[in-house]
Amino acid sequence: MDFVVEPCDLAILQNDRIKTLSKNDWGKTTAIINEHIHIALLRDIFRVDEVQLENKNKGYDILLKGSIRIQSKLRQVAGKTKYSKSLHFETTRRHTKNNANLYKNGHVCYSNDEFDYVVVSVIHLPIDRSDVNQWMFCIAPVHELCETKSCHLKSSIEPALLSKYEINKNQILLGSSNRKNNVKYKYNAKTTTT
Repeated sequence: MDFVVEPCDLAILQNDRIKTLSKNDWGKTTAIINEHIHIALLRDIFRVDEVQLENKNKGYDILLKGSIRIQSKLRQVAGKTKYSKSLHFETTRRHTKNNANLYKNGHVCYSNDEFDYVVVSVIHLPIDRSDVNQWMFCIAPVHELCETKSCHLKSSIEPALLSKYEINKNQILLGSSNRKNNVKYKYNAKTTTT
């Protein structure tokens, strides 16, 4: 199975100015590109056209099949392996009095009812960040990220969880607990030409 990285997204990833940005600046600059890559990936995995971007501050980024809410994340990891470190998983928005007691290092934890799954692009540095085929993708259900004593999610995603839900080697299940509907998937990002 192959998914397509659109030429406009690829052009940004391969732009010389973008390629030389610092880790934080590159992540901020390519976040929207990552969301479009996730849309293409989800369309290909689940063979559905009902995948849309939802940037309306609802707590999720992508809506799949009209009802499955997906949070899209992009993380760059340094270390010996792609599983060397936990990935931070908080949001810096939402500094309101409702979230006053939820701050961790200036960030706010997501609540467990904001989305159903998180899709993460993991880039193990120092790879060429512009080559999507070197990225790792994970899709984890929200229940795996819940704090046991609160209605909020953990502030990080552990390496074991990333490994468990890595897309190219595990069975993926969305919206059902019926194992017969699982999909085995190995990705190969392709580009289109205009």
